[in-house]
Amino acid sequence: MRTTTGALSNGILAGLVSITAGCATVLPWHAMLIGIIGGLVYLGGSRLELKFKVSLASSLLDTFNISSSLRCSLAPMFCCYTSPL
Repeated sequence: MRTTTGALSNGILAGLVSITAGCATVLPWHAMLIGIIGGLVYLGGSRLELKFKVSLASSLLDTFNISSSLRCSLAPMFCCYTSPL
């Protein structure tokens, strides 16, 4: 399993995108965990894309598509704060 610099950069970007939905409501260690999960899910998704020979126009689009769906599901799972209303 060989990881290139581009894949590493996209994995880091996927981790950052994954935390954007819940950044105001999660603890710092939750944010780190969500970022790690986001990066690993991106790497797994890009490997599946190569295995099934599905090609998107850009790996950057792939990064945001995978991470956007992940951030909507992980943010409520790690939410620590409730609304005062």
